[in-house]
Amino acid sequence: IFYSICNPKTFTEEFNDLALDNNLLFSVENMSDLQYSIFKGKPLFLPGDRSFAQLYQVYAYAKDAAGNFSDTECFMAIIDKYNYYIDSNYRPKEGQLVDGSPARPFTKLTDIRPLLEEKDFLRLHITGDFVDIASFEIMHDCEIYGNEARLVFAPDTVCSITNANVKIANLLIEQNSMVSSGTLDATTSVLQKNMIQVVNSSVYLQNTEIVSILGENGIVFKAKNSVIDFDNSGITSQSKNYCSLIATEDSVLNLARSRFVAIAPSAVNFSVLGGKFDMTQSLCTVVAKLGRVAELSQTKYSLTENYFVHQYSDNDSE
Repeated sequence: IFYSICNPKTFTEEFNDLALDNNLLFSVENMSDLQYSIFKGKPLFLPGDRSFAQLYQVYAYAKDAAGNFSDTECFMAIIDKYNYYIDSNYRPKEGQLVDGSPARPFTKLTDIRPLLEEKDFLRLHITGDFVDIASFEIMHDCEIYGNEARLVFAPDTVCSITNANVKIANLLIEQNSMVSSGTLDATTSVLQKNMIQVVNSSVYLQNTEIVSILGENGIVFKAKNSVIDFDNSGITSQSKNYCSLIATEDSVLNLARSRFVAIAPSAVNFSVLGGKFDMTQSLCTVVAKLGRVAELSQTKYSLTENYFVHQYSDNDSE
């Protein structure tokens, strides 16, 4: 038996129509250029790529002692080790299993929880609305890309990121601890709440908006010993008494072309203890009786081409 493995074709994460029945994906320009080797009985390994899906073709034929050749057969495979797709709008056909591929995406965020725990790296592509999301922890490197995606966390839940490098792009992330009557949810205590907690990690947000109502008191984004980057992203938050958007300790905080709005009787956009703080071409708004854009302590900081707005609770402004 003789076989030939073609050089794999590589597709970027934007290629959303990978399917084995798409024959256009598999083609060899010149069959005569294939280099065949004798199959010695050992398994053939088709390696994957950390960044992209790869499409393989393996050709094989047999030759007997009399010199007769069989027809050449082709085995086709998509090796996609790290990309998983989740679509709340997808409806599997009866009896169809979902596996997180573009052709058969997961339909619930809970489907990927085991993968977040098992894999050393994961890239998620999310489409649709997901509500009442429970608390979860990210402890491995991952990238999360949204496509008209909205994530709504249940009241008082927390997203924890520990010892991981995480990128989040094109997402709307929400949390609301108020019931429809406008009163605080019974589960919300007067203790300070956090929506996102980051420790010993790197988090990069791009084209992402976070909207949070934290109840009595809260810090939306809290980080320690980490690197946090916002690029064309924003946080809007409101609390009954005290509201802080980002609080960091011994971290690096880089904000560029982003938007921040804090609403509470006592409100602050950024509380930074130690580390470094850099903000460029961003808009900071505080609606409060006691409002602060930034509280900086033992921090190296740089502010360039930003715009600041302070509006009092009685709608007077300066």
